[in-house]
Amino acid sequence: MEIFEALYGKYNDDVYRFLLKLTRDAHLAEELTQETFAQAFDSITKYKEKSHIKTWLIGIAKNLYFSYIRKHKRRLNLESIEIGMEDPCLGEQEFLHNAVSIISNMNKKMRDVMILRIVAGIPHGEIAQELGLTMNDSKVTFHRGKEILRNQLRKEYHYEL
Repeated sequence: MEIFEALYGKYNDDVYRFLLKLTRDAHLAEELTQETFAQAFDSITKYKEKSHIKTWLIGIAKNLYFSYIRKHKRRLNLESIEIGMEDPCLGEQEFLHNAVSIISNMNKKMRDVMILRIVAGIPHGEIAQELGLTMNDSKVTFHRGKEILRNQLRKEYHYEL
């Protein structure tokens, strides 16, 4: 139990900040952070040390976030619109919402690489280890994902990047 408390103390802020970037909602980020560590505690014996423990925790957090999106998609969209109308940074918030929407619809491998690289800032070497890819595959997948993101943002939302 002490080891797990040490992990929580060391990585809680990293997981929370990662989820806060995704959700842009402090309460939801805190809730998902707690769920992340609960799942990690339940499955700590499955951790195989093929990647850094932080990368493993971020992976759990990412999966919880996408599960949440699937379960609450309609509610999330309505909340984003309401927040956007009151927020002076509507353009930036709308852009981020649209980008996350596109990324969440990518195939699992590409979505995972994009989220781990863009949001968590994890290096390609660790992403490759976590997802069972080569580093080159991680880089190519990320590049292709960026192109898809750029093209869809241009086509669907008229952003010029």
